[in-house]
Amino acid sequence: MWIKSIDYILAGVGLGGHLALLTVLIRRRLTARLPLFTILIAFYLLRSGIFLLAHLTTVDPWLYWVLIGLDPVLQLILFAAIVHAWRPFALKSTTARGLAALGLIIAACLSGAVAWYVGPSSRFSPLNLSIKTDVFVSVLWIEAGIALWASGRRAQLPRLTQKVVLGFAVYSAANVLTEIGHMHFAAAREASPYIGLTYARIAVYLLCLLLWFIASSQEARLASEPAW
Repeated sequence: MWIKSIDYILAGVGLGGHLALLTVLIRRRLTARLPLFTILIAFYLLRSGIFLLAHLTTVDPWLYWVLIGLDPVLQLILFAAIVHAWRPFALKSTTARGLAALGLIIAACLSGAVAWYVGPSSRFSPLNLSIKTDVFVSVLWIEAGIALWASGRRAQLPRLTQKVVLGFAVYSAANVLTEIGHMHFAAAREASPYIGLTYARIAVYLLCLLLWFIASSQEARLASEPAW
């Protein structure tokens, strides 16, 4: 019973957090600057509402899988847009552009390798494919966060976009660690640490959601101030 109560609370907090962030993005006219991020948050708002409804009534399984499958697709589109805005191929040197392309290929290969080995042994069940796709995208975000932190080209991305990337990187790190922990605790048949990791991952995401809300609010205030 206490697990269901926590599920209700977390689902309600997630619904409220996504609604608050989406409201800030729309009312402060940040949607034109972050259109894909706004679409993703709107999707998360819809998904949070449906998942909360699923705790109260029956939801068709196909809808559940559609919502699960759309998440990594939308994240990949946002990731590609941010990489394009970062313009790694706009470097003046041909060698530098080649190294940037090689870095992206290595990053994708590393993400694929981690995704392949994380998750249950049955590699082709819908649940496991969704886990592996999610891990693949998560490792890409982690790599983007590391590259952003270590790169001298951060000035090419607006501050709010940088915080979006770092937020996804932090949550993705928690997501990958959680899935690795799930593998260990599922094999050991230990339910309590398995559930604890799941709630910890949700808590990290809610913290990132709060930081995005604060960053968006601050960015809106700065944009509304007159230039002196």
